[in-house]
Amino acid sequence: MGFVTGFSMALALLYTVQDVDAAIDSELPFLTIVYQASRSRTCTVILMVGFLTCLLVSANSVHQACGRLIWSFARDNGLPCSSAIKRVHPTLGVPVWPLIISGAGVTILGVLYVASPTVYSSIIACCIILGNLSFSIPAAQVLMGGVLPASRWMKLGVLGTVARVVTILFTIFTTVMWLFPTTSNPSPGVMN
Repeated sequence: MGFVTGFSMALALLYTVQDVDAAIDSELPFLTIVYQASRSRTCTVILMVGFLTCLLVSANSVHQACGRLIWSFARDNGLPCSSAIKRVHPTLGVPVWPLIISGAGVTILGVLYVASPTVYSSIIACCIILGNLSFSIPAAQVLMGGVLPASRWMKLGVLGTVARVVTILFTIFTTVMWLFPTTSNPSPGVMN
């Protein structure tokens, strides 16, 4: 459902852009596009408060999920200092250290963004590329003769092979595209 609403919102915003150059040159392009669409400061503020509320609610969920992943790795002794990280707080009933680690990681990324947008962009590009590779490696293994469990619940046959090939091609394409610089004539300081 998130894709449908997000895609619909993106499509609506793209059709309401009045001045593309102003949106691109703005420090807050999304705010500029919303203002161009509504032509009202009051409406823009109300919409942005709504977006901010959605962001804060979803950020809480993402932070909790990240903390749970860290806790799961620590529970399986997959992290340094796992014995301390995997402890559940006796009063709160939640693993506090993973939440602190997650918050520290987000803070570090935020500081990197303020300090150097190029470094931040490189880290984000790396995360996207590695995430895509995590899907492509198993797909490539199956295409190269890897055996899938016979008892799996979904058997796609030829469609599965097509999906694996598309996954690998998409990963190659996005990896190349993410490694391009953001400007046509980049200086050495802004190269990825």
